[in-house]
Amino acid sequence: SQKRPNFLLLFVDQFRYDAIASLGINGLKTPNLDRLVSEGRAFTNAYSPNPICVPARHCLLTSRTSAGHGYVDNACQSIADSGLPTFPRVLAENGYHTAAIGKCHFHPTREHHGYNELHLMEEIPAAIQDDQYLQFLKDHGHGEVRSIHGVRPVVYHEAQESLVPEELHGTNWVADRSIAWLDENCDRPFLLTCGWIAPHPPFNIPEDYQGMYRGIDLPEPAERSRPAPFDNTPSDWYGDNDSDEEKRAIREAYFTSVSMVDAAVGRVVAHLEKLGILDDTFIVFFSDHGEMLQDKGFYQKALPLDSAAKIPFVIRHPASFQQPEKDARLVDLLDLFPTMLDAAGIDLSYKPAYAKYSLQGGSLLPGSTAFPRDRSSLWMECLRGQRRWVALRDDRYKYAYFYDGAFEWLYDLQEDPQELNELVSAGRAPSAVLEKLRAECLKNEIEFGFPGSTENGQFKKLAKDPAVHAPDDWDSGAKMPFWIFAAGSFPHFGKMSPKRESETFLKELKESVAHYGEDFLTGLPIPEKAVNFLLESCESLGGSPEDFRAALKK
Repeated sequence: SQKRPNFLLLFVDQFRYDAIASLGINGLKTPNLDRLVSEGRAFTNAYSPNPICVPARHCLLTSRTSAGHGYVDNACQSIADSGLPTFPRVLAENGYHTAAIGKCHFHPTREHHGYNELHLMEEIPAAIQDDQYLQFLKDHGHGEVRSIHGVRPVVYHEAQESLVPEELHGTNWVADRSIAWLDENCDRPFLLTCGWIAPHPPFNIPEDYQGMYRGIDLPEPAERSRPAPFDNTPSDWYGDNDSDEEKRAIREAYFTSVSMVDAAVGRVVAHLEKLGILDDTFIVFFSDHGEMLQDKGFYQKALPLDSAAKIPFVIRHPASFQQPEKDARLVDLLDLFPTMLDAAGIDLSYKPAYAKYSLQGGSLLPGSTAFPRDRSSLWMECLRGQRRWVALRDDRYKYAYFYDGAFEWLYDLQEDPQELNELVSAGRAPSAVLEKLRAECLKNEIEFGFPGSTENGQFKKLAKDPAVHAPDDWDSGAKMPFWIFAAGSFPHFGKMSPKRESETFLKELKESVAHYGEDFLTGLPIPEKAVNFLLESCESLGGSPEDFRAALKK
């Protein structure tokens, strides 16, 4: 029988589907990811079932949609059912040593979900005791740095200078820690998940990487066209009034973060080769969701558009995928758990307690009949209540329903791959197509969505006046979502007096964008309402609103 493979999951955050040169944007510097593509199976129509960090990660863990695991947004809560099988727990119960290094985004922070080891590096750690990267920085003389992954309030999406040296940067730490772990554990079957925060903002770029994409031809973002329920009026919240130079700098910083991840991935893969276990290891490179990066006038995720919901998904394992190729099947994160079980020859029936649970994904192994799945369409969801949307993609069209105002979108991806022309609002939606996709999306919502989202066999309409929302009310897709000005976006680990906390933040805020010049912060278009959010947060943390207003001259 075939030897059970090791598993190496290269898990990145907010990585666009087209941010690998061989799969999308020519000119990107991604030689190591290009190698995985050339030697493996690249799934070119892969999606996030719920394009927000926490729910996407739990869809991956459980192969169930949000109603099954309980996470539909990034709110802190516990998993709905602690008895749910997760892939690290199942692999651990079947002889694998399992570890996660880097970002996990679990709640509570050190909930292991079956991992034997957690070596964490979270975006906003609450306590140094919980975060191995914080401990690492402290041990190397950088324990006073607060914005360890870049400054979030005010400059969340700006191109920043890293506040820690390149050799201590979080992207490199994940690779270093993973290599050391492999040295200690390569002689037994393993599952290792390497979790990078990058290229998720803030874009904290070390000095030697600054200017990496300066002068290189990069595609322009898809032109602004925000359909209802979003406001298409030019707005500072969306960054519409930024200069062309600033918008370009942001895109350069994002792709620089991509290249930094590529270099880190290359080091880990090269170490497998050095250890002689490269072909024995089932390697998967993937993301939790994408990044709009100014396409259609949006930033961030939490949208059914391809830039936010479509992801890279590449598998390298010669024994399973003997011929490298690109695979256009519709797949999502629900498929990884059953694919790994199939590759390892594990049937969930080994544990009677798992009999009541079903995996909603399917195996991607060629010719496999284990864990079958209908791939004629793919369903997605996001958020709950009034802000909820659901979407369905088939081989040509994408349909989305927004509960707030009962807005519908339909895009013809064959004729309009950039999703510039929304057909329903234009009165050009083919009625048969619209009805078919609406009915199928509704069927999925009834079967896999949250109770209460439908009534009398129809989508609920949760209207609000006005029906079109300003981004300070509906933050999905905004460059300056209101939550980055809230107290939760400030670092708050360790013990530091409020005055020192305030002084340190202001110092780091200025240092992070010093390469732009002294006037950058004062010239940054920030809505007055956002400034007020910021001042309220400063006051609640014990800081001085006057000092913050003076720094921004707002």
